[in-house]
Parts: sequence; C-alpha cells; structure tokens
Amino acid sequence: MIAQTTTTNASSTAATASSKRTTVSRLEVAAILLLMAGDGYINGNFIQPINVGWGVFIDVVHFIPLAILLWLGIELMRTVDEAGTATNRRRGLRIGVTIMAVIAAITSLVMIGLGALDPSLGVGVQEFSDWLAVILAGGGAILWFVTLFQGRRA
Repeated sequence: MIAQTTTTNASSTAATASSKRTTVSRLEVAAILLLMAGDGYINGNFIQPINVGWGVFIDVVHFIPLAILLWLGIELMRTVDEAGTATNRRRGLRIGVTIMAVIAAITSLVMIGLGALDPSLGVGVQEFSDWLAVILAGGGAILWFVTLFQGRRA
C-alpha cells in the first residue's frame, strides 16, 4: 500500500512538472540579456555626479529601462501553466519587451546620429565605450525583433 501511494504521488508530480514550463526561447533570453547589458552599460557609463541637482534625476532616468527589463525578463522566464490567462499575460510581457526594444533601437540610432553629425556636443557615440553600449542595446533590440518574426512564422 505504501509503494502504491508513493508511485501515485511520483506520477502526479511528474505530470505536474511536465505541465508547468516556460515558453521563452533561448533566442529571446539572449535578446533580453543583451538589452539588459546594454541598458546597464549605458546606466554605468553615463552616470552623473550627484553633487548637482539634476544628477540624481538623470541617473534614475537611465536606471528605469534596466529595472523594467529586469522585471519583464523575470516574469517571462517564470514557469506557468499554459492556461488562457497565463498566455495573455505572457503576450503582454512580450509586448512590454518589444516596447523596450523599440526604445533601445531608436535611442541607439539617435546616439549614432548625434555623434556623427555634431561630435562637439559631447552627446552621442564618439568613443569605443559609447559604441559598446550602442552595440549591446541595439543588438539586443535587433535580436528581439528577429524572435518576433520567427514566432510569427511558426
């Protein structure tokens, strides 16, 4: 009798474990990590001294996209049952990452343009450290867009 109970519990645990899974592909994980690395690099590279009044505000503005991406990434990678509400929630989270990817792509293009058109501004891509931030954020955005097109084909 004890063996039957153990077998029943083991089979129900296996069934529960197999029904709960994440639907995030490796490419999506790589895109989110690149986006977070780019935003984190931008946050660290362009941090302002806090001894001026606007320095804290600029630091918070640079940190917000990273915090949003971190939350979206954690929520997307959480294992859930594929019920209707979970699927709708995942769709909403993917839309959130897509919005952040669009912002990263636009920002990357603007920074490249500002650095190329007016290098004396002090804003934009001018040195290797600036290029690295743009490549990480822009590359993550492009990779995320690729995952969207792959998902549409399937």
